[in-house]
Amino acid sequence: MGQLIYGALALTVNMDDLTLLHLQVAMGAKLRHHESFFLSWSRGPNEEDGRSTVWISGGIPLVFAYETRTPTVIDRSWVEKLVAEASNRGSIDLDDHKPTTENPSDQRAGIKPPSAPRRRARPGG
Repeated sequence: MGQLIYGALALTVNMDDLTLLHLQVAMGAKLRHHESFFLSWSRGPNEEDGRSTVWISGGIPLVFAYETRTPTVIDRSWVEKLVAEASNRGSIDLDDHKPTTENPSDQRAGIKPPSAPRRRARPGG
């Protein structure tokens, strides 16, 4: 279980490492362009019922703490959905997003490349 640690009060949000990694990439993309947004989630079973929302901005300290050391494959389509949601709605709702990379431990670490069109072999080469 990874943790997103946010702000001067060190608010801690627990989530699986795969979700945390995709959120890190999406948040990095937004914050790199100085674009702020809300991040919402339902509280866990050991917490008071309800939902929480925080304002994500480049001026607020943010730490991504992973339980595992092994990097996993990043699903570009998942990151794109997170970024699009933050751009279109002004908010990312973690309850709407589930991991889409089926068995990341069986795959090579890094960003999963998009499918490339097949090239025809050149005559004589």
